[in-house]
Amino acid sequence: MSKLRIRIEPTDPQGLQAMSLLQEAALEARHLYRRIDVGIPLRQFIDSNAPIPTNAPLPPRGAYFIAFLGNELVGSGALRPLDETTVEVRRMYVIRSARRAGVGRALLAHLQRTAANLGQGNAARNWESPTSGDGVV
Repeated sequence: MSKLRIRIEPTDPQGLQAMSLLQEAALEARHLYRRIDVGIPLRQFIDSNAPIPTNAPLPPRGAYFIAFLGNELVGSGALRPLDETTVEVRRMYVIRSARRAGVGRALLAHLQRTAANLGQGNAARNWESPTSGDGVV
């Protein structure tokens, strides 16, 4: 993919763009983690008959973002508060054709800055990568 500008915008997690990315991620996960009988417990796999997941409304102190590469919608990421000082990264996804273009890195960095700005500093401090030490996974 060429060097296109990555743009990250807040969005409604129940909006059309967020839901289309969630559906694509769910279908990809079903393909990657389909059940095969090799003696591994079923709970490690995704039931191909399960309904497509939906996004809950944005919680207080939560955040949901979508990413564009040029003008193409290519990824999403969210923050969900766990307590007063900690958030969980959720719904991180980049479409296959945009992978290795820096979109996931940009989304994660944006989520980290957002968590720090929301006063959830533990999330920002605890995201250090075990290999790089620079907070980028």
